[in-house]
Amino acid sequence: MTSVLNVDTIAAKNGTSPVTLTKQSAVKGFVYYDMASTSALKSFNFSSITDNAVGGHTVTMATAMDSINYATTAGCGRMDNGTYGFLETQMNVAAAIVPNTTTAYQYIVVRHDAGAYMDADRVNFAVHGDLA
Repeated sequence: MTSVLNVDTIAAKNGTSPVTLTKQSAVKGFVYYDMASTSALKSFNFSSITDNAVGGHTVTMATAMDSINYATTAGCGRMDNGTYGFLETQMNVAAAIVPNTTTAYQYIVVRHDAGAYMDADRVNFAVHGDLA
């Protein structure tokens, strides 16, 4: 026999708040977007994308992490000129270290061949760790 469980909210045992996913190893936020438009194609727990310069963006989470000690995973797709790039995290276009915060992370995309900064067609970025 098949069972179906339909609920709107799972509450804490004391009934005062919804249960949130904390202290577990699931992704706490992700964003997938085109750097040219900085509009998210798909996202979870991200509130904005800031275009700092060509290839330089800051992604901002809606809910803060518990500290700056969280892990990130990022990648990018094909660029307009047909080359593929890679992400150098924690840097800005001037190559100066930019520390992450509990809600924001800055990174750049670099072309493989000449190393010039470029906007990628598609960027994906995920955050792992504990929510505040």
